Amino acid sequence: MGHGGSGGGGAAAAPLALLLLATLCACGGRATLRDGVADLYAGRTAAADASLARYGARVGENDRPLYLLNAALVKQLRGEYAASNRLFAEADQRVERAITMSVSREAASFLVNDQTRPYTGHPFEQPLIPYYKALNYLLLDDPAGAAVEARRLNLRLAALESSLTGSDLAREVGFLRAFAGIVYEAAGEANDALVSNRLALAAYEAAGGPPADLVAATLRLADRLGLPEVAAEIAARHPGMDPPLADAEAVVVVDAGRIPHRQSESVIVPGPEFPVRLSLPGLTGGGGGHRQVVARSATATVSAWLAVDLGAAARADLEAARGNDLARLVARLVTKEVVARKVRRDHGDVAGLLVWAVNIATEVAETRAWETLPAAIYLARLPLAAGSATVEVSVDGQMVASRSLVVEAGKFYLVKARRY
Repeated sequence: MGHGGSGGGGAAAAPLALLLLATLCACGGRATLRDGVADLYAGRTAAADASLARYGARVGENDRPLYLLNAALVKQLRGEYAASNRLFAEADQRVERAITMSVSREAASFLVNDQTRPYTGHPFEQPLIPYYKALNYLLLDDPAGAAVEARRLNLRLAALESSLTGSDLAREVGFLRAFAGIVYEAAGEANDALVSNRLALAAYEAAGGPPADLVAATLRLADRLGLPEVAAEIAARHPGMDPPLADAEAVVVVDAGRIPHRQSESVIVPGPEFPVRLSLPGLTGGGGGHRQVVARSATATVSAWLAVDLGAAARADLEAARGNDLARLVARLVTKEVVARKVRRDHGDVAGLLVWAVNIATEVAETRAWETLPAAIYLARLPLAAGSATVEVSVDGQMVASRSLVVEAGKFYLVKARRY
């Protein structure tokens, strides 16, 4: 049964049709991003870099941070540390701006889907931006620049404190605080290093227990700063630690495996007048993060510890956002239903059905994510004696990195590797 004339139906539904076209174009562009990610995890970093450059040349404003984060990490893996940090810096600025989203973009997300909003990164991803920037500065032998990023990292963690709860996310916080402590030590800022280490200990304790390396490093700092009461308090909580003395240290960081990627999980159910599509994000794939990582020199051998399981952090982050995702989904479905009914009432059945078709087609979950991240990060602190040294890193018995050093007392040396 008709609900008025249908002559204006096409004009009434045209804006939604344009939104559908924009959504389809964005999804098509992300296919190039996925090509780059696939190349990366096949070990083809040059091809990944090229694919991401093509994606970056056509990416829209909403997805530009997504391009920047993935491209920046590939640049780092290719040894282009300055170029990597330029991309990370732009990503950081855009994420900060996008967090204070415009009202118009928010309104569009209620008519189409969450992918019409500027990409801000998920809460567990956001502090990894200054982390990877700090890594780049250390790889460029610029500990002062790394210390600036360590401060940004700690500020970002403080801002996200309420979002990064539960053992898996607390472990990420512990790792990032501990890494900031290493950066401060490398920059000669022992007081800041001690503060960051103590925050790291608290986070790891909330996640089940801190690594021995972190306890030992914190005890050394407390002793160096002449704070026996702090050292005694830490030793009482973690007995049996006798921190070894070393002229210098090699900090070994190994990224392993592939983080799970997001997908839209959808079902169509009957609605009051039109069927509706329910879509929420899920995780699939990934893996390869659990490895045996060993660092050695001629005088010492240590096993790296699993500093953070980013795959587990991604799942915890997804679950923590589930309630908010569901509330937004319900609000959007109500909005879409109201719009479809009004168009049907004002412009007829054909127009109403067109709007309903657009609503169904555009109802997809937020599947954007920083897909070039590893599944896990391992960390080791290898003591070094002054003089010549070679640091070798093996994963599951296979050597993945080697660095020859002229070791100076009191310095830190970064050795980074990636294992797919």
